[in-house]
Amino acid sequence: MTYFHYYATTSRNLDRVFQYGVFPLSQAVGSIVANKYFGLTGDARFEASANIARWLSAGAYSALTSTFFALESELINDNTRDAVSAELGMDPSEFKFSDLRRSSNAIASKAYTDILRMQKYRYGSDAMFLLPIAMKGISEASGVSWERSKKVRDNPDNYSYAQHIFNGHNAWDYGIYAGKAAYWGGETFFVPKSGHYEVVKLLENLQSTGKDIVANDLLGVYQRTRTDRGGDIIESDDKASLDALRPIMQKMASEYNKHDGKLGIPEIVYLIGLGKVNLHARDGKTLDPQAIAASYAEIDKVVSIGLKGIREENRALRKSQPNTHARSLTDRVADVAFATAQTVLGAVRGKSGRKRPEEYITARDPGELTSYNYSINR
Repeated sequence: MTYFHYYATTSRNLDRVFQYGVFPLSQAVGSIVANKYFGLTGDARFEASANIARWLSAGAYSALTSTFFALESELINDNTRDAVSAELGMDPSEFKFSDLRRSSNAIASKAYTDILRMQKYRYGSDAMFLLPIAMKGISEASGVSWERSKKVRDNPDNYSYAQHIFNGHNAWDYGIYAGKAAYWGGETFFVPKSGHYEVVKLLENLQSTGKDIVANDLLGVYQRTRTDRGGDIIESDDKASLDALRPIMQKMASEYNKHDGKLGIPEIVYLIGLGKVNLHARDGKTLDPQAIAASYAEIDKVVSIGLKGIREENRALRKSQPNTHARSLTDRVADVAFATAQTVLGAVRGKSGRKRPEEYITARDPGELTSYNYSINR
């Protein structure tokens, strides 16, 4: 189950179930409108009411999809903004949502790519409500009559096999099934778990239990971030790597547990997402003592000067280099979508009144409480 699918389990999918009730309700309204204002009766009235219901249902789904884009993108932005701003040497106030894409931080860039990809799947599945309208157009263009299923069932000998399958009522069912398949397939198979998924789970556990973190909690973030870069999770039979990794994770956990503000979630995202914490040589498999020593040094540097100090270093470096970055059309579209979604969400409900991240994700899972991270093996 992907991060986005998991995120949606109790919130989005519950709303989806209710949204399927939009069609019969809007069809009833459409029937009244078709008769009262357009004088339609019989099959014409039925068809008009069904088309009204399809457009309304697609619109309701799209509104819901937009709402979840606002919530999910805000979560990604909140968790990665400071880390990416430090990496790029820019003031957080100058930060744009599309800057996540040009970041070398695997946690940030993968989450950005995933959410944009998921929006395509989601809006695509929302549009499946309109599939019967498209099927009717194709049918009429090909010279095949478009009948209601009742007529076909009452006079089976008068219709071809294709018309028994592709008739008005069945097309509605196919639209629903296709939408469900696109939504489920997209979120289950095309967007795997990521480092950001583990960051959100870590936040959920910290806010749910109030406990300090331990090495295993950060190990989950590290492992998933390895897969974000195209690598493999370190398996339990690679004891040497795990033995070298756990003390590094424990050092980060110990610094976090001081609660002095020097190492928090943004710093964890910075260190792990950029590969500042690393065990291996370039091949990603051979243990490298120099890489391990550098990992401890990077942690000490973050604790010493903070992300603000690192940001100033990178800002000076950026000024000495030519600026070759230009925002693409995709970047501009993503920035406008994010800004619009946040503006609308803010107008409806202020940030102080929104739920904490974990309340959007799931009911509590006792198997994933802080102090042991099961999720990397699931």
